[in-house]
Amino acid sequence: MDLADGPYNEIKSNGKNVLVENHIAYLDWNALTRDAEGSPTHESILSNLKNTSAGKDVVVLLMHDSSSKILTYEALPEVIDYFSSNGYTFRNLYDVLNSSSEVTENGQNTTEN
Repeated sequence: MDLADGPYNEIKSNGKNVLVENHIAYLDWNALTRDAEGSPTHESILSNLKNTSAGKDVVVLLMHDSSSKILTYEALPEVIDYFSSNGYTFRNLYDVLNSSSEVTENGQNTTEN
């Protein structure tokens, strides 16, 4: 399966249509830690993920993994604990892309499980 990701999560509608027509999967993130903006702190990473994921049934969280993002790495256990304790489950990318569930841009699941 080919995958695509647009810069800054900005694949426009016509771009999405081209991807689908060419059997290229895409997955937009709908929550973020803002770990690439300025000089984040451990607390701001956690606060941002909580604020941007609030009220969403499905969360695709953007976190960066470059060598300069040590705080992101260090916050990961708390990120996992936060989502686990709030009833979220973790799935790999291919399971999500192959899911029959429809998810709106604001993270609401539109199908019954």
